[in-house]
Amino acid sequence: MIRVALVEDYLPQIQRMEEILNQIQHDEKLNLQITVFQDGENFSSMPPHSFDLALLDIQMDKMDGMQAAAKIRKQDEDLIIIFITNLAQYAIQGYAVQAMDFILKPVNPVLFKEKLMKAIRRIERKQKEKRISIKTTQGWVWLKMDEICYVEIVSRHLEIHTDTQVLCCSEPLQNLQALLDERFFRCHVAYLVNMDYVKQVYKTTVRVGKDELLVSKYRRKEFMDALTKHVGRSL
Repeated sequence: MIRVALVEDYLPQIQRMEEILNQIQHDEKLNLQITVFQDGENFSSMPPHSFDLALLDIQMDKMDGMQAAAKIRKQDEDLIIIFITNLAQYAIQGYAVQAMDFILKPVNPVLFKEKLMKAIRRIERKQKEKRISIKTTQGWVWLKMDEICYVEIVSRHLEIHTDTQVLCCSEPLQNLQALLDERFFRCHVAYLVNMDYVKQVYKTTVRVGKDELLVSKYRRKEFMDALTKHVGRSL
């Protein structure tokens, strides 16, 4: 999931941007969580790292987009900012807040899609590199999400399978799943798989890396739908 803040005070423009975003989301099989703010003050008051991408109008009442970006950039260095404005001269000021891009109004949907997908690819790369901390029987370890092939419930503990090792963990599976992103799907009560590692799906099993795991008949359709969507996004 990619969390998008749309910061715009003009209702017709909000509606137009939501239409464009929803169409791109449908066409590209994206999972966007879009939150609308009608002034920069409310947006900049959100906790740091609440969003992956901000689409910011510049000319707004209370606090304009440039001021909001400057405030939030002090707390969040990772947020990708794209300004949407009528005035091209703001582009120079955008360097001060490390804006990724500018889009002039009226928004051209084709150009906007090109710039949005560039931002999304950058966000997805960052998400794949994200590390999580896991308390194992050997102590705390840091793992990149893309190192995890699958997680298995064995007796009363978890086994986290990577390409190079198996780590034991006493955390409930749902707690670990909450730390992971949408690449991970629970295809069976005992298995949480990283769909990046799925090699083949059979009638009742799935090959993940070198191992063959069970797929619940009650979850198979949902799993296949999620896998199809995931593969489509990866192409």
